Amino acid sequence: MADAYLGFLVDRCSRVAGRIFVAEIDGVVVAFVAVLPRVPPAEPDEDVRPYAYISDLVVLPRYRRRGLGRVLLKHAEEFARSEGASSLRVGVLAKNKIARNLYQSLGFADYHVQLVKRFG
Repeated sequence: MADAYLGFLVDRCSRVAGRIFVAEIDGVVVAFVAVLPRVPPAEPDEDVRPYAYISDLVVLPRYRRRGLGRVLLKHAEEFARSEGASSLRVGVLAKNKIARNLYQSLGFADYHVQLVKRFG
C-alpha cells in the first residue's frame, strides 16, 4: 500500500506543481512533507485567494522528536509563500495531540472543525 500511495502522492504533486520535501539520514528517507502550493477555495464563504495545503507529513517512528517535522514544515511554508499562497492549511486528527502541538507551535490555529458521528 505504501508504494501505491507514494505513486499517488507524486502524481498529485506533479499535476499541481506541488513539492515533496524529504529528510534523509545515512541515505535513507526518514521523513517527508508534501505541499500543494495553490489550492483554489472551494466554498463561497472562503477567502478568494488560493491557499497552500500540506497533504502529508510523515516521520518514521524511530526518528520522531528530533525536529525533522518542524524543519520540513518550515520548508513547506517557504515554498508556499514563494508560490504566492495566502495561507497554509493542514488537516490533523483531533486525537493526534503530538501533531496538533507541533502545528500550533509553528503558528497554525484552528480554522475548520469537522465533527463525526459513527453508526454501528
